[in-house]
Amino acid sequence: MSFVNPHRMNNMSPLCVKHGWIKLASGRNGLPPAKKALAGPLSITLPHRVAEYLPPSEPSALAYGLDLRRGERFLLDIDLHSAEPLTLFVDLFRVGEHGMPQRIVSLKPGDRRLEFEPDEDNMFILRLQPELLRGGRVTLTQRVQAALMFPVPGRGRSNIHSFFGAARQSGDREHQGIDIFAARGTPAVAAADALVTSAPFWRTSGRAPGSSNRAVDE
Repeated sequence: MSFVNPHRMNNMSPLCVKHGWIKLASGRNGLPPAKKALAGPLSITLPHRVAEYLPPSEPSALAYGLDLRRGERFLLDIDLHSAEPLTLFVDLFRVGEHGMPQRIVSLKPGDRRLEFEPDEDNMFILRLQPELLRGGRVTLTQRVQAALMFPVPGRGRSNIHSFFGAARQSGDREHQGIDIFAARGTPAVAAADALVTSAPFWRTSGRAPGSSNRAVDE
């Protein structure tokens, strides 16, 4: 089945499509819907859940502005209901210099979940637009979670008794790890994919595995 990507048609008006000629809808600023949405996104705070209606009778687009931080994983779940097959175009933009959005990831047609981990704190814009002459109801659930899992199951921040960089030996050196207290024999799990390169046993603190960010299958 073929569909019309509205992002490729921003400079064509009127536009010839399968069912005849339509004219790209434009706002008062003269921009087509995709560009208009990108220029004025709705600022939201995560987590955020909303139900929207996308009218099939005219081109439309949605855009949300959100702040994401390094160390977080952004998750978008889409629940789409339409009377006929519908392709939804989903793009995530980073707001760059001078406020210019730069597309960094796009969801494949048919996918209903987007995951993204930023490499720095920044402002981002999520834009959604249905193919032309298609519409329906869509529920969007946006949230963030920690990119790294806590390495001791069943424990949390309250079990951390010493952080990286804390003073040691009256300030002569800095702590080069994070101390998480738990009962002897409590398992520790990897917070992310990595390759264990060493696991020495220290008399005062037990086993201290070291890891590398090299590929796990090396």
